[in-house]
Amino acid sequence: MIDLRDRARALKSLQPKERFFRLVFLAPVVLVFISLLFIVPGGNWNLPVKIAVASFIVIIFFWRLTLSYRAAKFQMELEHKEKQK
Repeated sequence: MIDLRDRARALKSLQPKERFFRLVFLAPVVLVFISLLFIVPGGNWNLPVKIAVASFIVIIFFWRLTLSYRAAKFQMELEHKEKQK
């Protein structure tokens, strides 16, 4: 069984481009989770609470995606400058 600390170290060791693409592939999973939040009946959550939770999830996801994109873009620019030398 993989230790959680080992998994965290492995994720931190990923290059920025790899982290960005991993988040891009995670986007459909996040969208399905949010849609299931509204489709599956049950729970005592009313609609405004569901909308607030879904909005929070989307904001956090896109914030992480933006940070990963900036890091990946910076890494690609550095690689491009190194190739030009």
